[in-house]
Amino acid sequence: VYIGSMDRHFYALNLADGEVLWDFAGTGAFAGTPALRGDTLYIGAFDDLLYALDANTGVERWRFASENWFWGSPVVAGDVLYAVDVNGNVYAIDAESGAQIWHQALGEQVRAGPALSEDGRRLFVGSEGGKLDALDTADGFVVWSRESEGQVLSKPVVSGSTVYEAVVFGQERIRALHVDNGRDIWTYPVVEEE
Repeated sequence: VYIGSMDRHFYALNLADGEVLWDFAGTGAFAGTPALRGDTLYIGAFDDLLYALDANTGVERWRFASENWFWGSPVVAGDVLYAVDVNGNVYAIDAESGAQIWHQALGEQVRAGPALSEDGRRLFVGSEGGKLDALDTADGFVVWSRESEGQVLSKPVVSGSTVYEAVVFGQERIRALHVDNGRDIWTYPVVEEE
């Protein structure tokens, strides 16, 4: 099992007995869950860095510097890693080399990691300001945005043609939206118009 810690270490533990198999020392706390591709782990930290680590040994393969620290977990699809820093800077990064493919500044505070559509064409990012953005994974272009009352503090969930978001501190608690255009499918609870 792989686990990051606020003590600035990222650990690989034996699932059977909890023995530490390896320990990677970063320069910032690790709050998110890593993404795994083959034998490479990807994890962001509070030191403004995104790390690629060998899953078997913990040896660093590369690091990517952003404009601010990473709270949410990255996602990987094929050869591309997607990550969002807390300032709302969305990055597409080559998973092998750590080279930036594109960058999109959303201008919103973001705590949660992004979510991918099932076909890999859209990347969804929710913000503390309550906005949900859908980006084109090819170039980072914002295809649509939806505002809501409250905050989006958790990663959206995608199933088929629907993206679900949980909203806190607003009248609506859960919204189901069309992946392609962001139109409402349903909300819970239903907000009555006055």
